[in-house]
Amino acid sequence: MNTIVKRTVLSILGGAVIAFCPSPAAAQESSEGKVEVDGTLIVPGYVLPQSQLVSDIFRQEYAEYVNREMAFSPPPANDAPKTAWDKFDADYDEAVSGTVVPYWKQIYPVDVEVTKMAGVPVAVITPKGGVKPGNEGRVLINVHGGGFFAGRGFLSGQQESIPIASLAGIKVITVDYRMAPYFKYPAASEDSEAVYRELLKTYKPESIGIFGCSAGGALTAQSIAWYRSKGLPRPGAAGIFCSAPPLPVRRATDSSMWSSPSGVPWKGPIELAMARNMGGGYMSTADPKDPRAYPGISDEELAKFPPSLFFTGTRASEMSAAIVAHAKFLKLGVDSQIYIQEEGVHGSFMTFKRSPETHDAYTYIAKWFNATLAD
Repeated sequence: MNTIVKRTVLSILGGAVIAFCPSPAAAQESSEGKVEVDGTLIVPGYVLPQSQLVSDIFRQEYAEYVNREMAFSPPPANDAPKTAWDKFDADYDEAVSGTVVPYWKQIYPVDVEVTKMAGVPVAVITPKGGVKPGNEGRVLINVHGGGFFAGRGFLSGQQESIPIASLAGIKVITVDYRMAPYFKYPAASEDSEAVYRELLKTYKPESIGIFGCSAGGALTAQSIAWYRSKGLPRPGAAGIFCSAPPLPVRRATDSSMWSSPSGVPWKGPIELAMARNMGGGYMSTADPKDPRAYPGISDEELAKFPPSLFFTGTRASEMSAAIVAHAKFLKLGVDSQIYIQEEGVHGSFMTFKRSPETHDAYTYIAKWFNATLAD
């Protein structure tokens, strides 16, 4: 199946409409577009097929993803009973990670130990046979995604961490940090700090990396700022995936068309995460002027970041923010790299499990951490 399989419509700046429908034809204009004097782009309705630069498997997994995401129920209200949240957590694990993690374990052999570190629940993920020679003194911290309200437990963390642990031959500590609706900022940063402090007893800071996707990418940036505010040395590398250092106010960007309230191609999980938890839930207690909560507001804070790798895709809502943050890092003298996946949607490299593009992405991430962390 070569195109998105559901017809969805969204409005973007200037009242433009993009219609996604099952047609293999090239993009077709129905009327002339124009650019307003203020720079607003008026785009007529058109058909946007899937990219011909990605593999057939990637295109197939994209279609499967659309159907799965459109069928997924949104999270309950923050004040809903715990039973409702327990059901959501179980449904989320099944829909998002349930088929991916068993597949990862088949092709990326690892051992997983669930334990606690400094009182924080963690899963220690180690390559089968142990870490590779040269990585005995290195370790990665993973803070999973999920909008600061989803992914409780360890499936989400394993989904992000297993391929990196196996391909890099490195130990990964995935953190089951506290989230909404039961906790608010800075609970996740505090849990990240506790794990980092514990690792500093055994590892040099420049040999410790931290990474996460989506809210995990935001938390990665928050953690680095939080560590510094606590007088801790900065870690050796940061993977800010499917995200960028967060800002207190969501801003219009070129790529924000992919996460309009009407949702393309899913029922707006990004909107829900931002509106309910980045704004009104987990982050509701954060001071919008605090660079520990919103590192993106402070060039002084960003200039202190370690070498950083951004990951995004051309159909991901965060692409613009990641590109701008990468450019900002370069301007500030931070060693920064960015990996942009053709036709990649938000978190696609964690979800499209069979495609060669996913394996290529994880292979690069693994090589980057091995090349960046100190011995």
